[in-house]
Amino acid sequence: MRDENWVSAVDTLDALRNLNKTYRVVDVDGLYYIALRYRGVNKILLEGNLEGGTYDLALAERFAPLDRDADSYRNWARYYITGASFWQVDWERVISYFSVVEPAFPMMRDSSGMTAQERYRLALKGYGDDLVKAEDFCKAVEQYRLSQNIAYDPSIDPLISDAETRCAGGEEASPAETSTVDPNITITPGSETPTVTETPTVEGTPNPGDDTTITPTP
Repeated sequence: MRDENWVSAVDTLDALRNLNKTYRVVDVDGLYYIALRYRGVNKILLEGNLEGGTYDLALAERFAPLDRDADSYRNWARYYITGASFWQVDWERVISYFSVVEPAFPMMRDSSGMTAQERYRLALKGYGDDLVKAEDFCKAVEQYRLSQNIAYDPSIDPLISDAETRCAGGEEASPAETSTVDPNITITPGSETPTVTETPTVEGTPNPGDDTTITPTP
């Protein structure tokens, strides 16, 4: 625990509890909370293991309520996972989720290595392509421009020119909006915007006589 080796800490606590489930229960529960909390956060922030991180935080929550930072990381990870589940299936829904994640946590990534920012950019381009197929050229221009605003891609320039030409034959293209979100989806962000760095501090181990000892939730 003092070395902040959370993986080994959890493994050691598992071995201890398997040997004697009644040994210093409150202290062991407190150590479990700390180790699982930080292991989960590290999986989300450093490893791109979003599913594993959210699972660890759910386990930690069995011992005590999560702090605001950890709860925020878990919320963003859930939005990322849900948005990615619609990848190449429903671009509008992908945009709905990543338009929330990207501004707050652009560098969040999953095991694929793709950041939230890159997924949002590609989703806007993909949605623009779908709109062109549906002959909604003016709205396609908006999505292409939003994608270019995130990171310039020269391959999108001809797509914009073509969509603008087709749009000019009918309704004028409207100015690009800041985001495109399905009104039927309600997403409530966590209580605090997360940051991508965190320096945990663990001083010693919980003491039965110390007021700071974490008491497990019944």
